[in-house]
Amino acid sequence: MGITNLPAAAWNKLNAAQLEKIVLSVLELTRVQDDRRFQLSMEQFAASNRSAMQTRFPGAFIAAVGLGATVYLAAIGQTTAATTIGTAVATLVAVIVGKKVL
Repeated sequence: MGITNLPAAAWNKLNAAQLEKIVLSVLELTRVQDDRRFQLSMEQFAASNRSAMQTRFPGAFIAAVGLGATVYLAAIGQTTAATTIGTAVATLVAVIVGKKVL
């Protein structure tokens, strides 16, 4: 039986100093639990933020390479290939932006 589960009869037998000690112990326990919950929330936020960044960088790299290939192919006269790659890159960027906004 912990200090938070005392029987009703036991509460009546405690003096002021004992009651104060129990209340302070309960408050300290609550503070420690709250600190632990906060720490767990911060760790979860950091992990989800790392995960989001790890998925955005490859997408941005693919989009940049695709845009560069589109510009290069258009510059050397390969308009069909440039249009195909440009359309795929535009779709990829639209999906990424759409997911971020929605």
